[in-house]
Amino acid sequence: MKTLVDFEADAARYQAVYGRVCASDVAEFHQAASSLFIISDSNVWSAHGEKFSELGPAMVVPAGEASKSVECWSEIQSWLAESGADRKSAILAVGGGMITDLAGFCAATYMRGIAYSSIAASLMAQVDAALGGKTGIDLPEGKNLVGAFHHPSRVWCDPQLLKTVPEPEFKNGMAEVIKYGFAVDALMLNLLESRRAEIANRDEDALLEITSRCGSLKAQVVREDPKETIGRRAVLNFGHTVGHAIEAESGYQLYSHGEAVCLGMIVEAKVGELAKRTPAGSCARVIETVREWGLPLALRSSMNAERLIERMRRDKKAVAGSIAMSLLGEVGTCRLVPDVPEQIVIEALKVIEA
Repeated sequence: MKTLVDFEADAARYQAVYGRVCASDVAEFHQAASSLFIISDSNVWSAHGEKFSELGPAMVVPAGEASKSVECWSEIQSWLAESGADRKSAILAVGGGMITDLAGFCAATYMRGIAYSSIAASLMAQVDAALGGKTGIDLPEGKNLVGAFHHPSRVWCDPQLLKTVPEPEFKNGMAEVIKYGFAVDALMLNLLESRRAEIANRDEDALLEITSRCGSLKAQVVREDPKETIGRRAVLNFGHTVGHAIEAESGYQLYSHGEAVCLGMIVEAKVGELAKRTPAGSCARVIETVREWGLPLALRSSMNAERLIERMRRDKKAVAGSIAMSLLGEVGTCRLVPDVPEQIVIEALKVIEA
């Protein structure tokens, strides 16, 4: 069984296909391309490379956020040029969120933009990172500070691929599913509770239900705000202002993206309560949900609050150095709030102190 989710963003129209994928499907879809170049990471390629290696030459980068760098981007651009990639070539990303961001940005910038598609091989990628056209790389100064909106031509989301994902990486993706529940769709939280055992055991039907539901939610938000110009798409950034600051401050080594986002959701729920924008008790509910899925509730080591604040001022949502956050209303609703007072953020950070 396959579930198709239609994405529309300005002139871009494409589908996310939820269900089994095989190399022949991918080859048929790219038959008009002059050549196909694969970008993957060492962990994913070790697990799944055999299935897709005949589709084209592959550049395999080290697994981990550190590969989402200017240096790695430059190396891939040179590889494409040396390999004879032209304007009718296409890139196939095979991997999780790091790879879809990196490969998408390589496609956006090579010869001013070539086509790309993704085989989303992690839960994080299937519910969020591979969808919506955001591509980019990190700088030491902050996460995703260099990037472009460049939509894929197709995304394949096969629940079977998630069975080989290591448990920490699976939980990393669950952080984004939890985010959807609190920020966009309260019914998602009920689904996570009612099918918790099946999801944790990687039951394909349960995974297909939550991933395709998240995909449909993201498609709706992207359709309303393709390039994050009216603030609607910022609801998908709940937990990310603080989370990105934690990732950057730790050098992208100590916390996975999902772990940092969970800590960010806890802090931002508390910020909302302190600012009288979020109902009392919301932070406690976020903490309980995060605990149920075995994700962190506190920093592993202390971080300087002022340094985190400075990184939040450089977040993509910030304007003129002020802090902007996506704060909860009732569960299942969220909106971007500019000019969040620093003292409130400092007070809220105490909730996750080591």
